[in-house]
Amino acid sequence: MKKRKNQFKLVLLVMCFTINYQLSTINCFAENFGETHLSARTAGLGNAFTGLADDTGALWFNPAGTTQLTQIHGLYTNLTPYITRENVPYYMSQSFSLAFPLTKNKAWGFAWNNYRVKHTYQENTLLMNYSQKINPFIPWEINDLSLGLNLKGFFYSPNQAGEDIFDSLSGGDNTRSAFGLDAGIHYKISQAFNFGLTTLDVNEPAVPSTDSYHRLPIQTRVGFSYKLPSPKILDLIGLDQITTNLDGILSKGKWQSNIGTEISLFKNLFALRGGVNSTEASAGLGLGSMQTKNFAFNLDYSFIYGYGKDWRDRQHVISVKINLLQSKETAAAEAPEEEISPYRLGPDDVLQIITRNHDEFSGKFTVDPYGKI
Repeated sequence: MKKRKNQFKLVLLVMCFTINYQLSTINCFAENFGETHLSARTAGLGNAFTGLADDTGALWFNPAGTTQLTQIHGLYTNLTPYITRENVPYYMSQSFSLAFPLTKNKAWGFAWNNYRVKHTYQENTLLMNYSQKINPFIPWEINDLSLGLNLKGFFYSPNQAGEDIFDSLSGGDNTRSAFGLDAGIHYKISQAFNFGLTTLDVNEPAVPSTDSYHRLPIQTRVGFSYKLPSPKILDLIGLDQITTNLDGILSKGKWQSNIGTEISLFKNLFALRGGVNSTEASAGLGLGSMQTKNFAFNLDYSFIYGYGKDWRDRQHVISVKINLLQSKETAAAEAPEEEISPYRLGPDDVLQIITRNHDEFSGKFTVDPYGKI
């Protein structure tokens, strides 16, 4: 257990170092805590992730999805446009997420997203997550059914020259804040079929902007995910499975559909992704399973092509994910003990009784219809 805690601290240290190593700066605007791409994998799926929700991206799409995780997951994401322009104040957008399974039925998570325009302003969103499987507490037999909650903090401040990305979190006269709440359900109907339902910004928080406040609208997402095993004939080319995802999103009285597909290749070593929704199309790829003794590293990339004419609608998204691997000894120690169902004796059951030094009480006896021997 002590070794596991030390490994957990190392994950935090590595991810925090990655955050402070700023990959790039970009010339783009997306203010007022608007929706952005917080994971290259979800971006490559067209943000259709509510039903799948099987990695740290679930923190932003379905807070109940983190119960699917069996290992500690850390994720760093950086977003940049595909070109830059002069005379436009550049911004940086980066996020960090961490999900940690407490038990086989509970998980918690933390996420942070920073968006700042140089010498103008910056926005920070902090998120705390808790999720719980509820099927152990309900009287009927059902597959994995989970509930999850997010508590979010929104922090806005003018960004003056020389300020770093944490200044808006330190308080002061210039910092304004608001708080939001998300709720979600995740239902693993079978190994192949998953369902998700979330309501984001339940309380319609009045988030600060440049010179005023505005309310984030309630967003309801309904998601389905289906994993299709590869036909045997395609095993020869390394195709593992195809996952199709569909999200329906209701916001401000209007529906939007997001569709995404992921193709896993060569025992999940590579992944190809594509997605489409009403505002953009995306394509991505993943490189996974680069392992050491204690960690597994994944690298994901996606390109976003917005339908608008604005050059800022085309973006690159890069994510680095670190998973903490359990040793065989730890996994065996933490595995639940096999439960033995009690057996009730009934008519015609045969008991063999051996009584030491009393042969007259030893022998095989049959239970009669009245439960006696």
